[in-house]
Amino acid sequence: MCHENEFREVENFRGTEKNKYGNQSLSKYYLKYDIVKEFSKKLPNGYVFQSFAKQIDLKFSENVADLLASFGDDPVTGNRTAASPAELEVANFLYQTFKDIGLTNVTKDPFKTWGWEFRGASLTISDDLGEPHMITLGGYATEIMAENKQIQLVDGGKGTLAELEALGDISDKFVLIAFNIREDFWISYPAYQAHLKKAAGVIAATSYKEPQPDILISQDSSIDYHIPILSISLQDHEHLQTLIQQSPHAKITATLNAHSKVQPNMTSYNIWGDIKGKTKDVIYLMAHYDGYYHSYFDDASGVATILGIAKAIIKSGYQPQKTIRIIAHGAEEWGIPNKDFDWGRGAYSQIFKRHPEWATNGFAVINIDGNFPVAGTKAFKIRTNYELLQFVKNAVAPLADYKNYRYDVLAPTYILLEDFSYQLAGIPAIQATDDLNNSLYYKAFYHSSKDSKSLGLDLETFKLNHLIYGSLIYQLDALLIKPLDISHCLNQLRQTLPQETCSDVFIAQVDELCELATHLTTMISVVNEDYLFYTKQRNLEQIQVMHHVFANLNLSLYRLFLMLQQQFVRLNWNQEIVFAHEVSLHNIYHLEAALRALEAREPIAQVLSDYLYPIDGNELVPTFDKDVYDFFTKRYVYGNQNTFGYRLIEHKNQDLYEVIRSLLQKVNDPQPDIESELDTLRSALNTQNRNFTEAINREQLGLVTVSNQIKGILSMFNIVPDSVVTMQ
Repeated sequence: MCHENEFREVENFRGTEKNKYGNQSLSKYYLKYDIVKEFSKKLPNGYVFQSFAKQIDLKFSENVADLLASFGDDPVTGNRTAASPAELEVANFLYQTFKDIGLTNVTKDPFKTWGWEFRGASLTISDDLGEPHMITLGGYATEIMAENKQIQLVDGGKGTLAELEALGDISDKFVLIAFNIREDFWISYPAYQAHLKKAAGVIAATSYKEPQPDILISQDSSIDYHIPILSISLQDHEHLQTLIQQSPHAKITATLNAHSKVQPNMTSYNIWGDIKGKTKDVIYLMAHYDGYYHSYFDDASGVATILGIAKAIIKSGYQPQKTIRIIAHGAEEWGIPNKDFDWGRGAYSQIFKRHPEWATNGFAVINIDGNFPVAGTKAFKIRTNYELLQFVKNAVAPLADYKNYRYDVLAPTYILLEDFSYQLAGIPAIQATDDLNNSLYYKAFYHSSKDSKSLGLDLETFKLNHLIYGSLIYQLDALLIKPLDISHCLNQLRQTLPQETCSDVFIAQVDELCELATHLTTMISVVNEDYLFYTKQRNLEQIQVMHHVFANLNLSLYRLFLMLQQQFVRLNWNQEIVFAHEVSLHNIYHLEAALRALEAREPIAQVLSDYLYPIDGNELVPTFDKDVYDFFTKRYVYGNQNTFGYRLIEHKNQDLYEVIRSLLQKVNDPQPDIESELDTLRSALNTQNRNFTEAINREQLGLVTVSNQIKGILSMFNIVPDSVVTMQ
């Protein structure tokens, strides 16, 4: 149940292909390689993209990022958080900037959210000479207001149940904890465990794959805002830990000052404006302007990029076919307490509450919340839906030969980015993102006080982002029909179905539907190729006829894509996009393996780590108590109303808490009696088999609906008048 898992990485765009220039010196080739020219070749009239590229004003974009990062409620740590004064200042600045660069219909859409204002926090302790020593703290979206408050501080290790119980009574004490987010768990679990033990709050030093001693890190807390959490650096944590260990009573006194205010029913804003097109279709280009600390890269650089792209399009004089809508969302990082899906509030409110009508004409969404131009980073990822994967691969193919950069194009998307709400509403998405485990930024500096320009802004990457996502806009705009490949999604479904379990009839149904979807993909490609041909020939008569003939096709494709989201997009317990049956199938595999291993008297500890902990929310069992376990596993399924993730988890948690705890007590027993545990696991296996059958039955019904929609769309291709000539 962690928030930041590296998702299944499929469809590596570069694969193992050899460079087409053989063994010759690449340095000479790179000097000659013109990425603008190569992207221009992707368009029927490439000169329009070249004009765009010439108008990119990188200094303007850099200035925007600089200014956004300078706003903050706390003079020391920054922070422009949901509905805070700093976030409002940024909203007003962006509203004016949208107008200044020439966008039309500029709007500052208000939406209701929980607000969080962090004006700073500090601990003051006495050093060896009795002199006061102040430690700067970071914040979480929790409530804590303190002015020179004397607190007692104890060392809680990582904050696990065993460590907190070893402390005895921690009532009204602050617990100092430290853990690695990637290797251990999310902040919400130890904080809630400490709360149940009546602690006054926690002060946490967290780290990633490459721990940094002197930075503050904050995340969405995902628990009740009345449970105080503050952030501390690793080096300050180590200093306090040493003082506590040296104290005769294993605790120290410190003076706390903090201003972290959380309030309901506050107002944030989504800022948007248009480059008006000729048709009713809309391409969305988005980023978010709120952020932890100074958040220069996440996501001031993204807002700067979308504005830089918009400015260059307008200055080039390009008249798009489709409206290009630029939107900067507020309250992306956090906007509601006590939910598993507490981020992306601006986007969720915009597409589901403020402007649900936007989805109907949405051609595609491009979200710049990644590809962070941090100096020293050359490997990036672009994620998209299965249905857009082939289009995006082809669109960015010129990147395969560009210098020493690497761009992997992958599907499916991350739910961690705000465009996921737009996807659920029926608009396919393209995400600028990164490797959440191995990129320089995510290995060390994500959501930290070091996310500032001091990390180093790589201007070449910054400009490349303008070119890549500008090119995607131009290539999308050049098409008549959404370039969806429905067969890719259905083939992914087919690959996840176990042949030995599913009926032959169901497998045949899926195979038939894959063929039908492939036919639809071919027809879409043919029409788009014809349209590009006539555009290149400037055959206005044929272009007009095609617009008339296929006027309702994108609306039908919207309904089909929406249906696919509703029928097949579900989440597992690692917040990954999966098909519904995959969750129970995963559990069946692990339960069957666990039963075989235990019956064969394999080591219990290995069985637990390999097979039982990975089932649903059971990774919490060895570390936290039953109350923590029940709270989070029940909430994940039933408690996320008014968020984008509600009802995306179909079945309740497979509760293995007692059986795992029982097995833990028998780990060192040479001949343990485990018959009771085996019976419990067999019962769990029966439950998962029922869940699997239910999921397959629902998917089978969904396939019938999808099949009917595809057949209806294919019938639209049979009404092409003689005046439209299909190119061979």
